[in-house]
Amino acid sequence: MPASFSTAMIARAAGVKNAKALSRLEDLERNGEVWRDGKRWTTEQPPTDLSAALDRLQARTSNLRIIRDHTPVG
Repeated sequence: MPASFSTAMIARAAGVKNAKALSRLEDLERNGEVWRDGKRWTTEQPPTDLSAALDRLQARTSNLRIIRDHTPVG
């Protein structure tokens, strides 16, 4: 199952029109329950600057293993 979904996919799954689904998604976004990922929607937390940098570093190296501490910061 994909990590993000288009408005049309969500509307189809909910059995509502795109406009109603978009309105509800925007409400959920204001409440911090979903995030835009380009033109798609996701419930996954957006990456922090640090995690995005680590992902880029890992993508550029072939044999580097990054172990992250999963405790929240701040």
